[in-house]
Amino acid sequence: MNLCKLLASKKPDLLITFVTEETYTSSGNANFPPNIRFSYLPNNIIPSVESRAADVFSFRRAITTKLGAPFEEILDSFTQTTHPVTTILTDFSLSWAVHAGAHRNIPVAGFWSTTLTEFSMHLSYESLQRKTISDRFGRSKSEIVPKSSEVQYVRNRGLYLKSENPN
Repeated sequence: MNLCKLLASKKPDLLITFVTEETYTSSGNANFPPNIRFSYLPNNIIPSVESRAADVFSFRRAITTKLGAPFEEILDSFTQTTHPVTTILTDFSLSWAVHAGAHRNIPVAGFWSTTLTEFSMHLSYESLQRKTISDRFGRSKSEIVPKSSEVQYVRNRGLYLKSENPN
């Protein structure tokens, strides 16, 4: 949202539609510039806020598999307006937004919204799997992540290795 506010403040003639879930309305839209509008995905598609932390993998699976169709419906609704979508700016991990843009010849720009360390781990994922070693306490260590002194994975704590390598 901060990126949207920054873009809107630098270019007042740019109309930005922020697509989010319906519960976002509780944060209040009053503090946003007039060139930011909101469009909402239905709440019942992904797990509730209360249950997300209990099952992160189901939450992630719902985001990657169930939000694409409702997003495309929102895109299609804008084609009938005086302000059709000209660019999609999406979180890097939402591949369905890229497919929706490609299907409609709408340029798509992705951004990475997580920490540099996590981005570096995604880039180094295969190397992490091949070169992980254990220390004397049974914790896995890897010293191959660029620009990172050391990455430690404790059993069942590493999001990336948990599903691939439970040890």
